[in-house]
Amino acid sequence: MIQTNDDFLLNVRRKIKSQKMRSSILTSTLVVILMIFASIQINTFIYQNRMENLWASYQPVDEYYEWELLDEITDDEVFEFLLQELEFDEFLYSFSSDERIVTWINTINIKG
Repeated sequence: MIQTNDDFLLNVRRKIKSQKMRSSILTSTLVVILMIFASIQINTFIYQNRMENLWASYQPVDEYYEWELLDEITDDEVFEFLLQELEFDEFLYSFSSDERIVTWINTINIKG
């Protein structure tokens, strides 16, 4: 069976079309697989971050005052630190019932 030029060109075009179709199907399939894989990985990462944040929110916060970390600190240094860190009105409201603080404030006022 002898092929004519037209038949030969049609066969070549058909083969090229089928190759393009295969390569586009393969490319599309790979893209879909990569998207699925990426979404699974991102979902896992987000879930782990969410769990770490939840875990961290239930952990006790370790807060220390400056005088708790130092070995020997006097009451005057503690009061001075409180005065520096708190608003003065808040400090007076919180500690106005303690006689030592009232006398300490009076000694500061007399010296100052």
